[in-house]
Amino acid sequence: MELAATLVVDFDGHTLRLAHRKGRPAKLRWRYVALSAEAIEFFKEQSKDKLPGVSLFTEDRETPWRRHVWAKEVRAAIANHNRDASAKRRISTHATAYGLRHARISELLQIFAMQEKLAALKDRLA
Repeated sequence: MELAATLVVDFDGHTLRLAHRKGRPAKLRWRYVALSAEAIEFFKEQSKDKLPGVSLFTEDRETPWRRHVWAKEVRAAIANHNRDASAKRRISTHATAYGLRHARISELLQIFAMQEKLAALKDRLA
């Protein structure tokens, strides 16, 4: 949802600014995502020839990317992946973009041993 709502102005050439509402009452909050070289090229292509106030992701270069559209595209990408994947490598047809996002976050935490570092920090602060 955050990504679908981004505007061209939210991409500065190196980072992406994402907005979300959190808390009670819900307040608009911003977070910044550092991008890999490959992601920077992707976002440059997405923002090419668009005005700053225009949606970064569109369905037809004009209409903002709507939830039902991107959800359908995620399901299609999963089906496409599963077509050629071995049984062991298939993605559940119940998977969602949200679930994939959190799976990737968990994977990165494991790769960089962040879980242990965060636990040690928590113990030290306690």
